[in-house]
Amino acid sequence: MSELELNRLRVSFGGVHALCEIALRLEQGEIASLIGPNGAGKTTVLNAICRMVETSGGEIFYRGQDITRIRPHRVARLGIARTFQNIQLLGGATVLENLMTARHTQTPVNPLAALVYGHSAKHAEVRNREKVEEILELLGLQRFREHRARELPYGIQKVVELARALCLEPGLLLLDEPAAGLDTREAADMALWIQGINQRCGTSVLMIEHDMNLVARVSDRVVVLDQGRILTQGTLESVRANPDVARAYLGRP
Repeated sequence: MSELELNRLRVSFGGVHALCEIALRLEQGEIASLIGPNGAGKTTVLNAICRMVETSGGEIFYRGQDITRIRPHRVARLGIARTFQNIQLLGGATVLENLMTARHTQTPVNPLAALVYGHSAKHAEVRNREKVEEILELLGLQRFREHRARELPYGIQKVVELARALCLEPGLLLLDEPAAGLDTREAADMALWIQGINQRCGTSVLMIEHDMNLVARVSDRVVVLDQGRILTQGTLESVRANPDVARAYLGRP
């Protein structure tokens, strides 16, 4: 069974066709990168999967389940987590609080149930804290745990956002330009985090990225979008050699 399958997916905004008949299959444990010129529809693909935009046609399947019409909060609870190109942390909260907040959105506690079944509620909170500590350790964030998010360097904030997504214990991780704004060393570190998450947790990854060094290091497959359509897909070497890809990026062969 595939991790994710997009079947003839279409998204339109008024008369503009943002996605046209997108057919894409992501296997379990695979890392695939979406690349293409600005305006190609890459972020719209992620938004459609997360149900942040309405689809005009086609189907979205996650682990065999049709999620084309479900609500966005249910997508997260099924095991799909997402980061954004523009960091969306709680700036006034600490790193620990940001991660615990993510855990609580995944495992909400009914106040009445907590009052009546105090032991089970405490057990859930202990489990949440243990998971957060595990992720802090995995991504090397222990020394930043009590720092407020807005006081951290930009590169660390990007890692914290990745950590927050992992708090949902996703089977599928959607990354929107994780290396945007990072220097060469920070981007190399991000590649290591993504590979580590994939290998240690078995998490499948669908990633939008313009940094070809990062794409080359982590991707099992590269998918090229242009004007809302899949132009080609394969290894980075094969798509680079495709004259249609050069034409899409440069306007010429």
